[in-house]
Formats: sequence, structure tokens, C-alpha cells
Amino acid sequence: MDHQTFAAILGNYGEFFGAIAVVVTLIYLAGQLRQNTNALRSASYSHWNEVSSTWSHFYAQHAVELAEIEEHASIDQLTSAQQKVLDAAALIGTNQAETAFLQHRAGTLDQDVFDSRITAYTNFVAERGVFREAWLFAARNYTVPEFVAFIEARLTGLEGDSAIA
Repeated sequence: MDHQTFAAILGNYGEFFGAIAVVVTLIYLAGQLRQNTNALRSASYSHWNEVSSTWSHFYAQHAVELAEIEEHASIDQLTSAQQKVLDAAALIGTNQAETAFLQHRAGTLDQDVFDSRITAYTNFVAERGVFREAWLFAARNYTVPEFVAFIEARLTGLEGDSAIA
């Protein structure tokens, strides 16, 4: 066997093993991508447990004030202390909803979880006048414009729905 034939055979083997290495690498990377996606989703759900705990703790601490706040038609009718509680509640709730929006947009929060979080938030805001006013303040000052447009569209739909009164 001459030198050129040997080199051609060796080159063919090199291409063959190179192709196998590429396939194995792609399979490995696909597995790593799946693991990374699962880790991101797990972190997202862990975050939701923390957020829910924060809201529950806040609500338990301020249940009386929040009940009194809900009775008012306008922020202007609130005392200074009630205004502070409302501001904190609005920020906690709005941050929670915005996080759901951003995580869903990034693909780390499933559609059903996203829908339940956003529906709960928008119903809460739409059904309570002072919280609707607080949303407007929080939306203008603390959230991304795309989220504001998304929530406003949902709130407009709820306010136009005769089932929500």
C-alpha cells in the first residue's frame, strides 16, 4: 500500500470518528440544556414559594389595616398609616405579578402557573378601587412598560366584564 492510499484511509477514519464525536457532543449538550432548563424552572417555583410566603406574612401582619383599606373608595380617604400599608401591599403584589410575567416571557414559568398568578392579581386589583389606584402608581414608577400594557389590557377587559362589579 502506498503512502497516498494510506493517508486517504487514515483521513476517512478521521472523518468517521470526527462525525461520531460531533453526534456524541450534540447528545451531551442536549442533555445539559434539558438539565439547565429544569434547574431554571425549579428555581422559578422556589421563588414563587418565597413570594407567596412574603405576601402571606405581610397579609397576616396587616389583615386589619388591609380590611379597613378595602372599605375606602379612594386613596385620598386613607390615613397616612393606611397609605403606607397600601403602598407596601401594592408593591409586593405588583412585583409578584411582574416577576411572573418576566419569568413566563423567559420560558421558566409554565402557562398554567402564569395564568393563575396573573388572574389572581388582576382580579384583586380590578375588584378593589384603592388597589386599582395603587396599581396605577406602582405601574408608572416601578414596572417595565410591556408589563404595564399587558396588565392594563387585562384590567380593561375585566372592568368591561359584567361579571366583575
